Amino acid sequence: MTILDPNPESQAAADPSDPYERAALTFPRLSGEQAARVASYGREESLPDGAHAFGRGQRSVDFFLVLGCAIEIFDLDKHGAPNVFTTHVARQLTGETDLFNDRQILVSGRARGDTRVIRVQRRDLRPSPHATMKPGIFAVGDARSGSVKHLACGVA
Repeated sequence: MTILDPNPESQAAADPSDPYERAALTFPRLSGEQAARVASYGREESLPDGAHAFGRGQRSVDFFLVLGCAIEIFDLDKHGAPNVFTTHVARQLTGETDLFNDRQILVSGRARGDTRVIRVQRRDLRPSPHATMKPGIFAVGDARSGSVKHLACGVA
């Protein structure tokens, strides 16, 4: 796994096929306006430090807009120890393409610190290219392959 380097000069020689080298695309941070629009789709909640937001193998999970602190995305190694491979911070979204189908999710997410989030329930999220005039509100994709698709969504 690649560790993100905040120095943009070192990223100039990065492998463009590695999604972890394209953090701004793979894990976008919403503008204040976009975050406010997403917030209208869900409800604010607090997650205590270490609380699980979702777990590997679940289906039909909600997704979260982080308002404060962070949500760590992790899997377990062969010994059962957690391997955190990315952390979502303020104005970032959790989720993957499995939000739009009923497949089992591949990772788990937990609060790092006392975390404030907007929870958007899956049943309230319906893909609709006509729901907004400003596409790109939700960025969904598979970070493991680097496939990120921006689409507009509407509330059922």
